Amino acid sequence: MLAVVAVAVVLVLVAVLVSGGDGADEPRAADPMAALGDGAAGPIVGPTGVVGWWSGSEWVPRGEDDPPGAGLDYTVVGVDDATRTARGVAVAEDCPAQQAAHDVAVDLGDGDGPPPIAVAGVADPRPRPVDVWNPEAPVYQQAAAEVATRLGASTPVTVTQLLRTDLDGDGTLEVLVAAEHVTDPEGLSPQVGDWSVVFLRRVVGDGVATDVLASSVVHGTGDRLERIQIAALADLNGDGTMEVALSGRSATGEWTSIQAVGEGGTPTEVLRAGCER
Repeated sequence: MLAVVAVAVVLVLVAVLVSGGDGADEPRAADPMAALGDGAAGPIVGPTGVVGWWSGSEWVPRGEDDPPGAGLDYTVVGVDDATRTARGVAVAEDCPAQQAAHDVAVDLGDGDGPPPIAVAGVADPRPRPVDVWNPEAPVYQQAAAEVATRLGASTPVTVTQLLRTDLDGDGTLEVLVAAEHVTDPEGLSPQVGDWSVVFLRRVVGDGVATDVLASSVVHGTGDRLERIQIAALADLNGDGTMEVALSGRSATGEWTSIQAVGEGGTPTEVLRAGCER
């Protein structure tokens, strides 16, 4: 009789452990990506947290009702072809301007260049290679000088980034250039004559078109300076076309901008988020 009772107790304990303690089946945790919808991708995370995501049909900026992004595996993408996986972690919002209670952080690394970005839900965010070229190439030094002149800047040119890739997969390569004249690259205290720009060079017909993606010029005392760099080239919604992620930093804050290639071949901004302190 004691042996029978002992077996019965063991079976009850096993049933309790399997059922979660009260004999009832507990529902599984909801898939965080299910909150985004069919064909969705993201969230996209930069150094100041979530930038936005792809709903399956449109780009959605971050907001008060953001879907959960913690616990997901993210692919961290920068300007070269090296990618890695990192887990998203829920953190308290530390940017007063966002006025939100939560955010998601991903380990983006601590390299010397511009911070990369991270995206969840995209199987291959780098569908084609990105070539990192020597920024001292004379033809692009000259192109940067011409762009600076168009922006009203006349101080010397320093090309800091020179990347070549096929953004939209049409077989024609595009070149992205980051150039600047920044007197104080660490503190970013603006000086008259400082400037920063990122532009795209692409073949159009028998010529080459130059499209300015973002710029900042200090024309006079009191103007703000933003140092703008290319953070990543990556397919952020899984459609095979790579978006351009830009990183901006000033003396008082930073931001991440996502630019998507339109039908005409020119990237335009679809998402932006950052923090002013």
